[in-house]
Amino acid sequence: MQQGTPDRRPWILLIVFTIVAAVTITTAAVVFGRTTIDGTPMAVGANGAAAQTGSKWRHGAADMPSYDEGVAAWTDGDLFVVLNDEHVSAYAQADGALRWRIKPPEGVFCGAGTAVVQNRVAVAYGGGCAVAALLDFGTGSFVWQQPFKTPQYDDKPAKSASLEIIEDTVVVTQSFGMAGLEVATGRTKWSKPTPPDTPEKGLHCRAKDAMPQGRAVALLVTCLNSYPEFDLAIVAVDVAGTVTKEKTLVKPIPTATIVPAWVSTTPPVIFLDDADDESAYLMLDDTFTPTARVEAGNYETGLARPQMDFNGDDASGSLHSRMRALVTDGLLVTVTGVAPALPSSIVAFDLKNGEKKWETPAAEGDRFMAPVAVDNGEIIAEVAPPDDDEGPQRVVRVKPADGALTVVGTYQMDDDPKTKGISLIAFYEFFWVGGVMFAAMGDYNQYAGALVCRFG
Repeated sequence: MQQGTPDRRPWILLIVFTIVAAVTITTAAVVFGRTTIDGTPMAVGANGAAAQTGSKWRHGAADMPSYDEGVAAWTDGDLFVVLNDEHVSAYAQADGALRWRIKPPEGVFCGAGTAVVQNRVAVAYGGGCAVAALLDFGTGSFVWQQPFKTPQYDDKPAKSASLEIIEDTVVVTQSFGMAGLEVATGRTKWSKPTPPDTPEKGLHCRAKDAMPQGRAVALLVTCLNSYPEFDLAIVAVDVAGTVTKEKTLVKPIPTATIVPAWVSTTPPVIFLDDADDESAYLMLDDTFTPTARVEAGNYETGLARPQMDFNGDDASGSLHSRMRALVTDGLLVTVTGVAPALPSSIVAFDLKNGEKKWETPAAEGDRFMAPVAVDNGEIIAEVAPPDDDEGPQRVVRVKPADGALTVVGTYQMDDDPKTKGISLIAFYEFFWVGGVMFAAMGDYNQYAGALVCRFG
């Protein structure tokens, strides 16, 4: 029997808001955390000059072709590269000039990897998300394009894929199946059911998220063993397709549906979301055995949920990217009160035992959106203004030791009367590079003044 996921999105009520600025980034922002190839939080360089007021550059809906959904984004060298289902575009970090833009040769872009390796990433496109390509950021062209095939339940076409470059292999994770492709040519080296399934067992397990962990890809897999309840398998698969670690958690949350996402793979920390109020963070040891647990509480007053894909049936490689949390210095750092008019704070928990270490409230009714990066040992966090407020957004530094914070910059965006009164859900992927924040919107919005921007 094929698994299903709820078609509802309970987090919608948390982030619906009224746009009051041409740059919708001032009102709602969900951070897509950046990681290294090992799945650890990406440490960035020291701040440069003092932050500037306003937006350095921005491209809104009037400036670029439309699309439906964002897929991924990266910073590499002097480029800010943004991939959505309809096109991939590279912008100069300095001034936002378009360096290149390409469309998928067929269908839409439907998957990508998290890490840039030697100025290249692997992406997927086409019907059934069945063509892989190696994209070179320097030339804005594909090095190769190759069809691939993974085992799927009833041979139904997959919707998305995760493609991670690890050494000489592109490891593809795609719902019920996996594949390994040569980095040099795209030739398929191996294909197999998503573990812990095997050809003899049949297809009962579906990958929900995938991230690099050293020489392997760490998977979060839901397995249907007794309908309607699911177990969670945590599996590491190396470049040869061999399972190197495996741990099954039987019914890890009380409700039937599990939507898991990686917060970090080094050390391993996961988030388990559901359609009710049973969500939790799990801290794991090196064997994927849980060592501590932090309950997230309810959707309104508890720890903020990630922007999860509640209608996604396969691992898109982006579930972990939509976390409002990061791991640093022995701490899990996340936020509360993302919704307007709720008390908001940034909070840290001890990775060893799950105990709360500190909690710092937002000032003046502002709302912590998420921690973004670790810079010189301090946490960079994004802060949005109160609901129905044309005030500025802020970038703050937070000390891991005690939660003390310092405002890095305050950014007031120009008001545009045309955008007033428009309610929507907007989530952005944020990047902190050399003391400057870059952002790309996920879902397309025709009223957005900034689908891609730099500020600070």
